Amino acid sequence: MLIAQSMDTVEREFEVRDKHIANLEAMLVKAESDLATANDVIRGQRSEIVQAMSTQKTLLMQYHESEIESRELHEFLQAEKYTLAGKFKFSSFSFFFLYYFNFQTLVLI
Repeated sequence: MLIAQSMDTVEREFEVRDKHIANLEAMLVKAESDLATANDVIRGQRSEIVQAMSTQKTLLMQYHESEIESRELHEFLQAEKYTLAGKFKFSSFSFFFLYYFNFQTLVLI
């Protein structure tokens, strides 16, 4: 009888261990599935990062080109401004000179 009880105890212990192993295997399968899903997400995010970095690089190059064009346009407009200011002064002086000269001519007549 003592041997039978001992055998039952050992058999129950094996059953408990088998259930525990089955639970651990199920947890392992779920963890592997979760890991695969996480790896898929990481691969997708890496792809998005590469695309975003490429887009950022392109935009940065366009920004620098725009800055250069903006500086060139600003310099051109400054030069035109000074040219027009000089022409305006000259035309104002010419107008004043002609007006004064014609006025003096009229006064002399």
